[in-house]
Amino acid sequence: HCTEGGSVDMVVLDLIDFDGELRFDKGVEVAVPVKGPFGTQMELEIGYGDTIEEAWVRIRVPQLRIWYVNETKKMYVAFMARPDLIPCLNVNVDRGKGDFLSVNFTEEGGLDDVVEKILSGFGPNLKQKSDEKSSFVGDKVGQLIVQALGKFKNMGNGRPLEVTLEEAIQKSINKAMGKPRPADTIRS
Repeated sequence: HCTEGGSVDMVVLDLIDFDGELRFDKGVEVAVPVKGPFGTQMELEIGYGDTIEEAWVRIRVPQLRIWYVNETKKMYVAFMARPDLIPCLNVNVDRGKGDFLSVNFTEEGGLDDVVEKILSGFGPNLKQKSDEKSSFVGDKVGQLIVQALGKFKNMGNGRPLEVTLEEAIQKSINKAMGKPRPADTIRS
């Protein structure tokens, strides 16, 4: 809907049967610095490793709604149906002397069920049919996290994921417009 001035109040995007995949090149890992016990520095490496030669993660979402509200500069994401997350990733810890605590995450594990349940918490509280491939424990752990997010962080549990974009938008505008000139320069 456009206002009289020609600006858009809200933009809504409904994705039906969205299917996306993120693939890592062979040997590529994403390293995230973390603090270990006793103040030690470590890196959590996500991607290739152990028996995972080609790392990837795929997400299939039957119904996904994304909308942006111009007045508040906020984007909202709601999973209108439970997504299907299919990981093929290795996660390990590196202290600079080689990898240890290596764990593979694939469709057969329970982590994908936890993440699927958390993501489906960012949407309407629909009666979710449990997939016969879902693990009971993964679903229950995910449900506990959804309830905790709702109670302690006021997120999910029937509410969409909310992302404030005002700062990012302003940075983009500043970059596109160039460095602002001082008022004295403009007056002369």
